[in-house]
Amino acid sequence: MHVDIPIRIERAPPGSRLGGLRNIAIARARGEWICQWDDDDRYHPERLQLQWRHAMSERADVNYLVDQLHWFIPDNVLFWEDWNGDPYPINVIPGTILARRDVMPPYPDIGKNEDTSLTHALARADASKTISISRLRGVGWCYIYRFHGDNTWDAMHHQAVYTYKRMHPARLLPRLSLLKERLSDYWPALPSLRVRLETGAEYVVRGEPAKDPPRREA
Repeated sequence: MHVDIPIRIERAPPGSRLGGLRNIAIARARGEWICQWDDDDRYHPERLQLQWRHAMSERADVNYLVDQLHWFIPDNVLFWEDWNGDPYPINVIPGTILARRDVMPPYPDIGKNEDTSLTHALARADASKTISISRLRGVGWCYIYRFHGDNTWDAMHHQAVYTYKRMHPARLLPRLSLLKERLSDYWPALPSLRVRLETGAEYVVRGEPAKDPPRREA
């Protein structure tokens, strides 16, 4: 069954910074839950469902992903990254937040790092037991963080992320078949992607072309 999701476009004052723009989006949103959804990344159709169900299962107010795919467009190289090894509270991916809107503090009105600052504020609330945060691991295939050369953060930042957080080959190799299967669910379809291991070995994954989305009924 096809479900229509209303999308509204809001005009913002010229020169607005990223944190302020996120606050405008939250103010205009009408739902009970807020999800950060950057327009230059790619998302599996089950991403919201997976995070929301995990939050519900743990009776949590906030949910983050702990791993992600990192796609370097210029070289067409893909890494699977796991943030679980970082110390709390930075052992989550700030840009993947799904949270009840009534527990969301405002983003700081800054041009970058606004989601990390908000994550630290929520971590303090979690430590004081006023909210509960859940962390979803193992579904990094549902979020593709893209580096295309015109991102908020420069190439050095993106390279540092994959250098320190990419999954060890012993863990990644058994996941390649799952990765291929899940990448085939994306629409529009993804191109063939080169998964690079820290050993230098590469594997090409894509899977079968994604099916077209359901047609709108007349």
